[in-house]
Amino acid sequence: MEILVVDDHPIICDGLKRYLEQTASVPVNVRTLNTLKQATDAIESDYNPDFVFLDLNLDSENQSIGTLERFQEHNARDAAVVVFTGISPRDAAAADVVRSCLGLKAKTVIFKGADIDQMFVGLERILAGEAWIPHEVVSLLLKPTNSRTVDLSPRQWDVARGVSKGLRNKQIANELNTTEANVRQIVTSIYKRLNINSRVALADVVKKAEIKL
Repeated sequence: MEILVVDDHPIICDGLKRYLEQTASVPVNVRTLNTLKQATDAIESDYNPDFVFLDLNLDSENQSIGTLERFQEHNARDAAVVVFTGISPRDAAAADVVRSCLGLKAKTVIFKGADIDQMFVGLERILAGEAWIPHEVVSLLLKPTNSRTVDLSPRQWDVARGVSKGLRNKQIANELNTTEANVRQIVTSIYKRLNINSRVALADVVKKAEIKL
């Protein structure tokens, strides 16, 4: 099994690498990288990991959900992504981050500050092919969304503005220098995040939020 760990802290990379190699029930090869650019270059090459453990906060340009969005733009082979983040589940933005990660097809979200035994048990279950979500994540998903708050990532706002201008996904993709499939994925994640189901409703949300187009 091929595993990629992407984290800007070498100590975390080395510790996770040793743990996975020593405890996995199947032979594993763990590769560690420290930047998003290194990670996207790797998955666009012949390298094809079975799992990617991705930290959300890598540097000043790659923070929070935007890191996962940019990674998934390059993840053409749909390698399974496990978000491995230092954000606290008590953070006010944690619920939105979790929902956005799952909307962007992350398999699960693991908090670095979680109980270490539970975290390692979870990793073992993920590597065994099970669908596993930590109890902290389940608790956050059960929290009601605040319909008065429009909290989208910068990339999601870019797409939402395009929709509000009446642009099709292909046109938005051309403006943002990405693929139509990625725009479609982001639109779907916005629908889930805002609990809406149409482009008309999304355009109305943008206008009510008084976003300058």
